[in-house]
Formats: sequence, C-alpha cells, structure tokens
Amino acid sequence: MEIESKLFEGIDKSLEISLFEYGVLVSIKPDEENEYCIIYRTQVGEDSICNEFDVSHMSEKELISKTQEEWFMLDDFLATSDTNYDDWIVGTSMAAKVSDMISYYSYQDIFGISYDPFDKEQTIKFINEYKD
Repeated sequence: MEIESKLFEGIDKSLEISLFEYGVLVSIKPDEENEYCIIYRTQVGEDSICNEFDVSHMSEKELISKTQEEWFMLDDFLATSDTNYDDWIVGTSMAAKVSDMISYYSYQDIFGISYDPFDKEQTIKFINEYKD
C-alpha cells in the first residue's frame, strides 16, 4: 500500500520519505477551524523504521504560540535552524515548522502523549481516505 493522497505535504517532495524517514506530514490546507491535520511518527523500531504514528489537529497560530511558552528555549532552537524568528515564521512551511519543533524537542512536547497510535498500514489508509 502506498500514499496516493495529494492533500498532504512534507519536508521532502516524496510523501513516503517525508513520513517514513522524517516522520511528519501536514495537510496542505487548514480546515474550516483553521487547523491543519498533522501526522507524526511516535516510535521508531529497532531497525530504525517508523512503525507507529498519530494524528493531531493544530492551527499554525497554536503551533507558533508554543515557541513563546516558558519551557521553549527559542534562541537555542533558532540556532539549530540557522534562521531568525521572523524568517522562520514567515518563510517556513507548516510541515517544516512541525518537523523542526519535533526534531528539537519531541512529539510529546508538541502534541502530548500518544495513547492509541496507528501502525503503518492504518496510517496510509487514513491519509488516502482523508478529505479536506
């Protein structure tokens, strides 16, 4: 089973590489509540292959607001992305913002604990059946 949906984007042109190697896909357009559908990796198996994923819905404003919370070390975070805050906010796609934040912290820090993750097959099915 492969990803056939055209409604998501990642940090690589290939949706499979974005999801299974980088661990993030984001819907191209937000929904009527201005939230994006975000699919993210929760576990990597012993062979370094992604084997569990979860889904969250979050607006870009809500994601960016996390950078202003007390626990978020913004200067250290920006130093790893080689950009300034304004350029990161304006010039970075939602998929890249999510990927940057998960890479620096973890999915738990950004989305919370995943209690019922999907396996690879369930995740692909969800993506292919997703309606915007």
